[in-house]
Amino acid sequence: MKTRRKYSNDEITVFWRPNECIHASVCFTKLYSVFNPRRHPWIVLDGADTKVVIDIVNECPTRALTFMWNDSEKNAAEISRKAEKDIDSVAKEFGYVPQENQPVEIKIMRNGPILVTGDFKIFDSDDCTLQPVKMVSLCRCGHTNNPSYCDGSHFKYGFRDEE
Repeated sequence: MKTRRKYSNDEITVFWRPNECIHASVCFTKLYSVFNPRRHPWIVLDGADTKVVIDIVNECPTRALTFMWNDSEKNAAEISRKAEKDIDSVAKEFGYVPQENQPVEIKIMRNGPILVTGDFKIFDSDDCTLQPVKMVSLCRCGHTNNPSYCDGSHFKYGFRDEE
């Protein structure tokens, strides 16, 4: 089982949890200078300004990418800011579940998978409901080892959208 990995510069540490990653490709399509899956290590924080890196990390749909400041005072301020902004997830943590359904969104990621988010069900070929999820990354390249889900094989095989 893979554990989280960390990548640091003078200001922040970015954590990557491979088991949480669905290869939605948001990070590398928006900031390839930092998040380059063809490079080892694949995250190099000096490829962009720290604020830009933080903005992209915060766009990670599964929170497989997270960050913390290397300064404890900045971390405390960040935690407070996120708590105010994300009151819904705090409410859910304490058992409050809003009655509204989250609309389904389908996004085709450039040179990557189809990202589906919202309240939906997935059924197998026997019409049985699979484990409920709020987000799934579906393969478009056809090379996945976990059909129909993306496993990142599009990187290895150089999958590209037709233009």
